[in-house]
Amino acid sequence: MRYPKEEIEKYRRTAGDLENELIDEYKAGTMSRRELLQRGSVLGMSLPFLGLLTGGAQAAVAKPSAIARRTATTLRFGGVIPDGSLEPPLLQSLGALAVSHIPGEQLVFADKNSVLRPRLATSWKASKGSKAWTFNIRKGVKFHDGTPLSADDVVATFNRLLTKDSQALSSFKGVLSQGGVHKVDDHTVRFDLDSPNGFFPYLTGQMTYQAIILPKSYELPSDLSKPGEWTNKMNGTGPFTLKQNRGAAGLTFAANPSYWGGKPAIDTVEYSILEDQARVTALQSGQIDLAHQISFQGAQQLQGHANVIPLQTANHRYLNMNVHVKPFNDVRVRQAIALALDRPQIASGLWGKYAQVGNDSPMWPGYAFTDKSVPQRKQNLAKARALLKAAGATNLNLTLTCYRSFEMPDYAQRVAQALKKIGINCQVKVYTSAQYFDGVSFGAAGKIAPWLSTNFGIVDYGHRPVPLTYLNAALRSGGVWNAARYNSKKFDTMINNFQSAASLKAQKKFARQIELQLLKDTPVIYGYFYNFIAAASPKVHGDVPDGI
Repeated sequence: MRYPKEEIEKYRRTAGDLENELIDEYKAGTMSRRELLQRGSVLGMSLPFLGLLTGGAQAAVAKPSAIARRTATTLRFGGVIPDGSLEPPLLQSLGALAVSHIPGEQLVFADKNSVLRPRLATSWKASKGSKAWTFNIRKGVKFHDGTPLSADDVVATFNRLLTKDSQALSSFKGVLSQGGVHKVDDHTVRFDLDSPNGFFPYLTGQMTYQAIILPKSYELPSDLSKPGEWTNKMNGTGPFTLKQNRGAAGLTFAANPSYWGGKPAIDTVEYSILEDQARVTALQSGQIDLAHQISFQGAQQLQGHANVIPLQTANHRYLNMNVHVKPFNDVRVRQAIALALDRPQIASGLWGKYAQVGNDSPMWPGYAFTDKSVPQRKQNLAKARALLKAAGATNLNLTLTCYRSFEMPDYAQRVAQALKKIGINCQVKVYTSAQYFDGVSFGAAGKIAPWLSTNFGIVDYGHRPVPLTYLNAALRSGGVWNAARYNSKKFDTMINNFQSAASLKAQKKFARQIELQLLKDTPVIYGYFYNFIAAASPKVHGDVPDGI
């Protein structure tokens, strides 16, 4: 019998530099247990071994099961409206994500603590320098039509995600390009990246909404605005198969008896598509058993009627200012607008105890690498007025756009009221979700969606276990979701340095640079981060949201 110390030393003799450096950091006390689990899982270190390092009993990797356990055989779920296409390469809304991830799976899964767990990949490992990553694909997995999963399907899936019409460019542009995905053998795939990336495995999980593994035979519809084969059949590898798609009324899923992780604990998922308040009412009346994406007001209403499950996340509202048009082309105007906001009052007024104040950077306080010593931007009306005066920006009339979801219209009105205090007249224009997302992202063929074409607008960003999408899609020069049109080669270099950093110490160093640069340039206001809130009937047990 080997003892823990012997097992660790045996591992270290064959481990790479990154793994040994991580162990040294943890032993030196410069890294917490949670940080060790997060970073170790990214490097492909097994969770049982990481548990051994911490001196605790880390459970073996469990197979996924049903999304919740219930004594009855049917789970009635209330979901967000799935705006846009359900076809995986085209996913761009949280509602569409929630639907397609019931029958579909990805290579890895990031849990609520941002620890990566194997799904269709059983293990992964970086090359020296982290410019190439090799994934071992799970054997014995079948698509719902009975076709075996192989490396060919994985290669085809990612090649499809690298085309100009794919929404996955929000994750992969500047990270992975066509020709970078290679079949090594029937169950091994290698990703050759554009540049070193120490976070890459996260991008193969649910933070890249679109990275559901599809059969190599899958084809996008010729008309991207129309439903395709996934919408009609949903031929994935997940624990539930599509039984019926009723359109706006919802969908019915049946347990997959051939699921590689074992048959789910429930037989049927009835997925109802409901507006925000309707989900709350349905839970109160017993019409549904479980709902995700509950608002603060909804959570208050459900107290005593359901189990409210809040989870601190990087969910946020991205308030962009087009840096290339007047008056936002003057950084003093952008800084003045940011200084007008009373962030603690706004956050607590909109979300109560379920929000954290933001500091105009996507570096959420919950990330291990965020530098919390960076000074917090606070309301300063006198300084804001002085900046506007210096910029010659007087008697400004602005229109702030958003769409009707949760507290966004209320947030927009609060911003408008704050701007009035510094002499800016601001009107608020509220779209429906269908109107706001009607179009394509930057770089794709077609009309640009209003949420991107606006010069002064608010949009929601769901939680990501690491901020690569927030940086590469929404802030990098030419990013597919860069509504601010922010274009800074200096900042792009900061992103490159951050995502290529192998150690937590280096990540913290570059995260600080990013935080400070965004405070200086202020292309976007990150006013607050809000909780992901789920709510469940007392009959439901075992629902553990991941925050996405």
